[in-house]
Amino acid sequence: MGDGTNGTLKRDYDSGKNQTYLHSLEANNQGQFFQVTLAGEHKAVSIALDELYVDEQPIQSVGVNPTDPAPV
Repeated sequence: MGDGTNGTLKRDYDSGKNQTYLHSLEANNQGQFFQVTLAGEHKAVSIALDELYVDEQPIQSVGVNPTDPAPV
């Protein structure tokens, strides 16, 4: 976790939508940005290796196949 630069992720909360965002403010070499949107307010988020841990229920990917390329 950090400010979204230098390989870190920034955590933001939108109270109007009741969503927490984890995102990078830097694009990769293909111009793509990374973002995960979580329902609810998550204050304790930890990232260890390839796993994402939050302060509540396990995370599920909804509506996307993580092995497919991101839509443009």
